Amino acid sequence: MDNMQKDLNRDVKKLVPQFQDANAFINSMDDEKYQNSTLAEQHEIDRIHLMQLYINLGKSLDEHYSKLTIETLKEGTIADFGLTNGRLTLSQGNSIN
Repeated sequence: MDNMQKDLNRDVKKLVPQFQDANAFINSMDDEKYQNSTLAEQHEIDRIHLMQLYINLGKSLDEHYSKLTIETLKEGTIADFGLTNGRLTLSQGNSIN
């Protein structure tokens, strides 16, 4: 994610040298600025915005998954499948080893 962000920030600097950061550039964009841009610039703005969305989503997923532990997943799976002590408990009270 960090390399993608650096690459995108570099692309923004090429398009608009006064911006060092893609998020700042995107946040500064309004409809008037967008409409006053050439079609090629609009396509580049759209690409930058879409890439920043992907990067932000990736960062969010990384953060979410980094908080998961195998123990938490194990406990949820055991509860979901009705396992106790390594055995599957059937609805009639019988169990399978």
